[in-house]
Amino acid sequence: RVDSGVEQDSVVTRHYDPLLAKVIAHGPDRASALESLARALANTTVLGVRTNLPFLRALVAHEDLRAGRIDTTFIDRELARLAPPDTMAPEEAIALAAVAVIDERVRVADPRDPWGALGAWRSGAERAGLVTVGARALHVAGAGPYTVDGRTIARAEGSAAWTVAGEPAVAARDGATMWIAWGGRAYEIALEPAERGIDALAATEVTAPMPGVVLSVEARDGQRVSRGDLLAVLEAMKMEMRVEAPSAGTVTKVLCAAGQQIERGQRLVEFEPDAA
Repeated sequence: RVDSGVEQDSVVTRHYDPLLAKVIAHGPDRASALESLARALANTTVLGVRTNLPFLRALVAHEDLRAGRIDTTFIDRELARLAPPDTMAPEEAIALAAVAVIDERVRVADPRDPWGALGAWRSGAERAGLVTVGARALHVAGAGPYTVDGRTIARAEGSAAWTVAGEPAVAARDGATMWIAWGGRAYEIALEPAERGIDALAATEVTAPMPGVVLSVEARDGQRVSRGDLLAVLEAMKMEMRVEAPSAGTVTKVLCAAGQQIERGQRLVEFEPDAA
């Protein structure tokens, strides 16, 4: 059973709990209920927003939780295993992002334009195209299935999903971002480099990773810091979150204060990194 109070055009502000839905399972005993819950989570995909699905999947698979060997410190002890740091999107996800762009071009081509209707097709060749994903230009060949760097990507038969390296995948576009679900994780992939690259932004500004409240500000104007030094502490999703210096450098200006409500992406600190 899935309980959700969110539908199309719903607006969820920072004043509300960020819960999107509850996945509920039952069974004749604990083991059966956990197996049912694990299957439901494995078959759940949410794109467009960041969720705790990977954490929940790891949680219900943990041998201590399965055996009932848990207490109020369980998640704190096992957090590194249950919620490892975000990793770069794998090559398979990046390849699918490129394919999804080409496929979209073909599907939305103006039928009144005989050349545009052909999408990326050229006489004497298969459909092909170049797609910029992040800072990389990827060549997509084929007419479905597609090929990117030797990887074959095809539509899953009878659905809008894809098959990448033998595993099901889903792609959804949101402006200049392509969301990819593959291998049990969701990835947020920039299709084109922003006017100010991600690395450059991280080097000069420290921003809030999600909406919440500033619990404390440790940084001071003009303060010298090393990579990983604590700049501020946020409360978000009922948890405390450290905001750390991205590299060695100088805090040029603090832009937040304790008790302040902040939005995702809001600037917290202006930062000047040391010269390389």
